[in-house]
Amino acid sequence: MVLQITPQLEAKISRLVAEGRYANASELVERAVELLEVHDEQREKLRAKLQEGLDAIENGDEVEFTPELMRHLMIEAKENARLG
Repeated sequence: MVLQITPQLEAKISRLVAEGRYANASELVERAVELLEVHDEQREKLRAKLQEGLDAIENGDEVEFTPELMRHLMIEAKENARLG
């Protein structure tokens, strides 16, 4: 596969490889695609949760937002972030 990239992107890739962060441009692109896949997966999970919340509101299943609920949500978010 041949990719055409802008001179600016080529310079960024060259700089990251020169800094030793990646062995070569292929390794950098592979890592970038992996991160993009993770990002897309997380976005889809977030969209599903958002839809779940919207559906709950539509069905009248609203939950009162309290300080205790906020603490619970923060703990859950930190755990989800830790687990990936």
